[in-house]
Amino acid sequence: MHRASYSLQASTPDIVLESVFKKYDADDSGALDMPEFQRALSDLGIIDEAEQLALFHLADADNGGSVEIGEFMKLIKTDGLDKILGDSDALQFVYRTYQQFREYDKDGSGDISWQEFWDYLVSKGYSHATVSQYWFYLDKDGSKTITFEEFWRGYRAMAAAQQPQAPTQPSQNGDEDLNEDDMKVNQEKGKSKKKSSKVFKGLDHLQFTNADDKSNILHAAKSKLKKSAPNVSEFQMKVGKVLEQVEDDQDNDDKDVDDNKNENLNADKDQHGTNTIDKQKS
Repeated sequence: MHRASYSLQASTPDIVLESVFKKYDADDSGALDMPEFQRALSDLGIIDEAEQLALFHLADADNGGSVEIGEFMKLIKTDGLDKILGDSDALQFVYRTYQQFREYDKDGSGDISWQEFWDYLVSKGYSHATVSQYWFYLDKDGSKTITFEEFWRGYRAMAAAQQPQAPTQPSQNGDEDLNEDDMKVNQEKGKSKKKSSKVFKGLDHLQFTNADDKSNILHAAKSKLKKSAPNVSEFQMKVGKVLEQVEDDQDNDDKDVDDNKNENLNADKDQHGTNTIDKQKS
């Protein structure tokens, strides 16, 4: 058995991703339904059903009820599945954004209509102008509905825009005596310590909630954090096992083809030998 040389990331060749997709498309329908997609996520270390559901709806960009090969490719190459699964904060952002999405989607259709969007935000005290502004920001394709994939993309962009910028001028606490590399190290340490709090603080704001709702939101976030995502190294190991299995399956298929060819060749030889003996007897 040879080791897998690729991982599920944007640079992974399409032919490898297609092989992975076919591995989990058990019924050969050309699309992954929820159980098939859950099996793939479980093999990659995501076993929490609520997180699996959120990721399924993120992948099902057209809200068609299944993940087609194009959506599967987009999830990996555009949406950065490897980064989501390898970073607990990113995975929690998907999960919590999906929970917020479901509060808008009152009829459970899998997308948000204008009326649902309007009703929810007006009930929170937002003006018509503000509601309209957010609607057109999120409804990127102008379809008059907002899918979870659009909802998540919009929230992610707003969260990224709200991240504080690193100071460009040295502070007055001695940083002027540090060289550029030392300052970068200190900045990265500060980011690491505050990473989780920034993510949840930004999402609280993006959820258009009032101050009274914050305690419930933070409580839910803390409870959910107990189920942490696998770290990057664990994720890469699990991806490697999945890809190794795909390659082993392909090797076995190739071996079966070779064995069949050899059996047919031997049969032809036996038949030829029999015909020769019959001619000699004649």
